[in-house]
Amino acid sequence: MTNTSARRALGRRAATLAVCVAAASGAAVVGTGAAQAAPGDTVQYSPTFTVTPGFLCGARIDATKIPGAQKGTYRVKAHVQRFGFNCGTFKVGVDWKNTTTGSHDGQIDTVLPDGSIAGAPDGVLDGFGYGPGVGKVESTITTYARYDEGAVTPLPNIPGRATFTLR
Repeated sequence: MTNTSARRALGRRAATLAVCVAAASGAAVVGTGAAQAAPGDTVQYSPTFTVTPGFLCGARIDATKIPGAQKGTYRVKAHVQRFGFNCGTFKVGVDWKNTTTGSHDGQIDTVLPDGSIAGAPDGVLDGFGYGPGVGKVESTITTYARYDEGAVTPLPNIPGRATFTLR
């Protein structure tokens, strides 16, 4: 193993350890399980912790479900806290399943090195993937190194979750 590859392996292990320690600390504060609220309310997701590309890089994603513009839709306001050195871009995915109707979908967006989300003014994600319709919705936030037609490469992460009802 060369010196450079040894440093990279050490960096990946340290980043994974840091994320796990942060996740354990956060879990003690926020508890386990998905956030829930009454119809029309904002709902806080449990935090998402992830390792990201770069040296000792990771992120914590705090997100809130906010009302959509139309009936049966919602938006997600996300705040990404990055840490590490020379951290690169990664993908954040918000998936949902309407447990009332059985429909499911989601949306993938790019997180830039500064923690902003491409195409999401003020960190508000909305669009084609957020129209589950009326019913009880289970939503998950997870992360990917790559997500396209050629390949899907998930990053090590502890997903954020929320459950809510859309009317």
